[in-house]
Amino acid sequence: MHSGARTAFKTLIVAGLLLFSVAFHIRRFPLMKNGIDFPEFYCASRMVLSGAGSQLYDIPAQQRFQAQYTGRIGVLFNHPPFETLFYIPTALFSYNRGYLLWTILSTVILAAGAILLNREAHILPDSGLLIMFFFVFAPVALNFLQGQDLSVLLLIYVLLYRALRKNQMFLAGCVLAVGLFKPHLVLPCFVILFVARRSWKFVFGFATIAAVLGTISLAISGWRALLAYPLFVLSLSKVRLAGYSPTSMANLRGLLSLVLPQSSAQTALLVLGSIALLGMAVIGWKNVEWRADQRLSNSRFDLAFASTVIVTLLVSYHLSPHDLALLLLPMPLLFLYLRQVRLQGAPWRIVSAVLLVILFLPPLYVLALARHAYAWLAIPMLILSAILSLEARCPGCGSGGVTTTRTAASTPDPS
Repeated sequence: MHSGARTAFKTLIVAGLLLFSVAFHIRRFPLMKNGIDFPEFYCASRMVLSGAGSQLYDIPAQQRFQAQYTGRIGVLFNHPPFETLFYIPTALFSYNRGYLLWTILSTVILAAGAILLNREAHILPDSGLLIMFFFVFAPVALNFLQGQDLSVLLLIYVLLYRALRKNQMFLAGCVLAVGLFKPHLVLPCFVILFVARRSWKFVFGFATIAAVLGTISLAISGWRALLAYPLFVLSLSKVRLAGYSPTSMANLRGLLSLVLPQSSAQTALLVLGSIALLGMAVIGWKNVEWRADQRLSNSRFDLAFASTVIVTLLVSYHLSPHDLALLLLPMPLLFLYLRQVRLQGAPWRIVSAVLLVILFLPPLYVLALARHAYAWLAIPMLILSAILSLEARCPGCGSGGVTTTRTAASTPDPS
């Protein structure tokens, strides 16, 4: 087949997958709409458009808007005010059409993230293959069904990866700060990178965008709402339909909730375990060479970044099932590394390959959710984080080792 025709055929296959994904979730929407998260974002944006931004964290006000525009009362909006801007376009339409629009936007954003990651890391010969990998990952399906925002956060992390590889620390700080609509999935990463890099440009970039987002939030909701926001979030664990269940969190907190329910030692172990994991992620960056004149393209960098993302998920205080879509960053990077070393040299490389396969299997997530044991997924993530940190420090991963340049098999596609 001619190369042009082959490219067109592959493009049609990928486009067909994306259209099928959108159609599937839209078809499921009438059955799912009374039990998903999208109404909280949609109605919060409706509140902002109607001039009720100052009431964003007033529970009765949120419930009134949900009842009026969606016909049900469900999970409450518990994000910073500036995030409503993401969903403002959906609030310009009816509830059903708003969900359709958000599904299309999320699909485009996720596909863009896959393309950018593949072009930057050269994981697969064709970006279309990585797009398909992204869209068949179970947490991504959960994200689309819920109408959540993980596609945006995943793109932010891809852009962070790109900025860090180019050693553009100010830009990296700016990009990461945009993800503060989920601060629990951003601040641990910020701490790891700052301690590992000690770059004040990174801190200044982060602080600059954080200040801009704070100003936007102030304009949307005013001082009183912003001051009430922390108390609102802290009180949600006592609110019905707040969406908080530690046993559904695949992180250290969720795992301890299963292993040591109602134990006085749980908090101490959570703090100590989080500090240990953060320290392990920082150590993973120890042997990465930061050069201002050269793009960081060796395996040590990829492994350290992958470890940072997994540790961020593990130490986050709150982690919804769909948040595991962020594993779409460390999993392909580890896959690339294992393909390059061909599982040779250390037994834990075989273990990590097995864990990658396990974490990718959709039935695992379905069973974990059905049995109310989603937190057990933290165990393979803990093992992977330890392996990644260990591999990042091994002598064979440096600039004289596996990958100072990408192999021919990893050459990016022409698109």
